[in-house]
Amino acid sequence: MKPKTKINIAKKYVVQRNELLYGTTTVFNLNDLKIFKLIISKVNSKDPRFNEYYNITNEELKELNINHKHLYKTTLTTLKKLANVYMTIDTVENGQAIVKEVGLIQNNFKFRKYSNQFSISFH
Repeated sequence: MKPKTKINIAKKYVVQRNELLYGTTTVFNLNDLKIFKLIISKVNSKDPRFNEYYNITNEELKELNINHKHLYKTTLTTLKKLANVYMTIDTVENGQAIVKEVGLIQNNFKFRKYSNQFSISFH
């Protein structure tokens, strides 16, 4: 029987400090969460239909204490993140269990120049 070889764990990439592996990180930073909360606050929960677009303005974004110099870039970066994050929804259609993957927002948002507002579309 061969003696066990000691493995130097410190040199292995997977076990070095990796917050993703330990589950201590999120894809969203504080500004992302603030912007997402602002967006979903626009949805009327009593209306069964979504609007085609929901608007958030620069004035609303400034109230979130986001750096004013980078407001456009920060908001655009956040919208791109939100458009690429999916959640799983278990539902029943025609008596069959269905699992759907739905994005938080559609990858369809716009910023009209000189309007100071973003338009965001939900699924």
